[in-house]
Amino acid sequence: MCEQEIQSVFPSINKTLVHMLLTDHVWLLAMKGESYERVGQIMGSLSQERKLWIG
Repeated sequence: MCEQEIQSVFPSINKTLVHMLLTDHVWLLAMKGESYERVGQIMGSLSQERKLWIG
């Protein structure tokens, strides 16, 4: 069900949820006071992990 195709900017519910999770993570890091550079580093490493999540 999570990989069911839908008409959206995102091709599946799973990819939508992953995007929401990553976006929330950026906001939480920013509210925590992390620097822009540090957020970029963290998101870069999460981007590598994301490939494992959604292929």
